[in-house]
Amino acid sequence: MLYSLRKLSPVFVRSGKQFSAGRWIHGPNPLPPNPEIIHDMVHFKTSPNRHSLGVQKVKKGVEDDVWDNPFQHSVWTEEEVYGVKKTHVDPHDRADSLALSAVQAARWTFDTLSGYKIGNITESKVINRAIFLETVAGVPGMVGGMLRHLRSLRTMNRDHGWIHTLLEEAENERMHLLTFVTIKKPGPIFRLAVIGTQGIFMNLFFLTYMVYPKICHRFVGYLEEEAVKTYT
Repeated sequence: MLYSLRKLSPVFVRSGKQFSAGRWIHGPNPLPPNPEIIHDMVHFKTSPNRHSLGVQKVKKGVEDDVWDNPFQHSVWTEEEVYGVKKTHVDPHDRADSLALSAVQAARWTFDTLSGYKIGNITESKVINRAIFLETVAGVPGMVGGMLRHLRSLRTMNRDHGWIHTLLEEAENERMHLLTFVTIKKPGPIFRLAVIGTQGIFMNLFFLTYMVYPKICHRFVGYLEEEAVKTYT
C-alpha cells in the first residue's frame, strides 16, 4: 500500500504540511515528534472503558473499570422534562398516512398480544412494555446510519452529520433499554419474542429504507409520538 502511494506521489500533504513518503510515521526514518501537535486520542489500554475482549488495562489513576459513553448525550433539566408537550404531525401524503397506519397497527398488536390493555395496568406491564419498545426503537437509527454510511462510501461524498445523528439515536434507545433492565430482568419467553420481532422488523425496515427512506423517517417520527404518549 505504501509502495503504491510512493509511486503515485513522492509527497503526502497532511494538515497543510508536506511529509515525505519515505519518512512516514512508521517508516524506517520516522518523523521527529512535533511539540506543536497535540494528540487527543487515548489508547484503549489506558482508557477507563472496559474492553470487550478483556484486554488487560494499564491503570492510570483509575481504580475501577468504568464506561464513559463516547456519544453526545445531553442531560435534560427538570424544567425541560416537564415542559415537553404532546404534538402530532398530520399526514401530508400517502407515505405519511402509511407510516402512521403502520405505527398504529404495531401499537395495537403489541398492546393486545402483551395484555397491556386487558385488566388493570400494573407496574410489571409498564416495565415489560418499556423494555420491549426500546428493543424495537433502537433498530431504525442503526439501520439508517449503516445505509447512509454505505451510501457515503459508494458516492464518495460526505454525509454532513446524518450518520452520526442516526447512530446517536440508536445508542440513546439502547441506553434506555439498559436502564430499564436494571429494574426487571426479562425471562426466556420475553427474550424469544424480542428475537423474533427484531428479526422481522429489522429486515422489513432495512428493505424499506433502501427503497424509500422518507417513509422510514416518518415512521420513526410517529413512533416517537407514541413514546411521548406512553411516558407522559
